[in-house]
Amino acid sequence: MYITNNSILWLRNSVLIILIFTSGCAYDIITHDVVKKNNHPFINLYSYNSYNFLTKITKEKLHMNNISYIDCNTYKYQCNRSAYISLYIIHTLEKCITKSLFSDGQPAEYQMILTTTIKIVTPTNKYYPSNIVVSKSFFNDPVKILANSIKENTIRKKIYEEISEELTFKLLDVIKKYY
Repeated sequence: MYITNNSILWLRNSVLIILIFTSGCAYDIITHDVVKKNNHPFINLYSYNSYNFLTKITKEKLHMNNISYIDCNTYKYQCNRSAYISLYIIHTLEKCITKSLFSDGQPAEYQMILTTTIKIVTPTNKYYPSNIVVSKSFFNDPVKILANSIKENTIRKKIYEEISEELTFKLLDVIKKYY
């Protein structure tokens, strides 16, 4: 039996057609309809900046607590304020304060303070405003400049995670009161 170019082309094309029909075209039709899945709470999420670290961590925490959300900064027309609880992340302020000095006058200990202002609004227009403040102290080694910046970034991430956890707990309290 001889194998010709036509039979190889026919075999290759038939395999490709079978793969295309069985695997689909890898596109999911995404609808942004507001649906409450499995009786999980659904909220509208508003943030002063959708792409900052606090908003990303908050979205992760909401997902971990089975709270569905719609990012109202991105999908403005799909937000239904009269039907769902709304979470507004209004403002975040970060301060780094020198707490102590070495004998030569260089900073020895810093305190990083992060303050976040949020507002939770129910569909019945009950407002739950809140300020969340988290602070951490860390020591500065003047010899290890790179290590200090890495330490400062990790402490900043931990502070943002703590703020996000507190924010999620406050939201869960309001959800329990409302539902």
